[in-house]
Amino acid sequence: MDILFIALGGAVGAIARFYIGIFLKRDQHQFPLAILLINLIGALGLGVFLSLYTYENTTATVISVGFFGAFTTFSTFSMEALNLIKAKRLTHFIWYVGLSIVGAIALFAFGFYLFQ
Repeated sequence: MDILFIALGGAVGAIARFYIGIFLKRDQHQFPLAILLINLIGALGLGVFLSLYTYENTTATVISVGFFGAFTTFSTFSMEALNLIKAKRLTHFIWYVGLSIVGAIALFAFGFYLFQ
């Protein structure tokens, strides 16, 4: 039964990412801001959530693995990074990758230690 709940959490996370991505892409031009913000929001949210809950119950697993696992996206991050290289936007690539990796780790840590 846990698998069904994780799948439902994943569906909600994927749908949330889809609609937030549509909303944020309206003003996006040459920089993949939507995916950057989605991943940063997801890192912060997961950090906050895991500071309050552990993996020892189904609800925590559904939200952490299901929702946040589907909400954030490493594969789309990788695609956007490669697209910036292909478009010869190396400065944008460096900023995107740097902000994505360092920002996600920093925001996860901030969210996690916020309620400790």
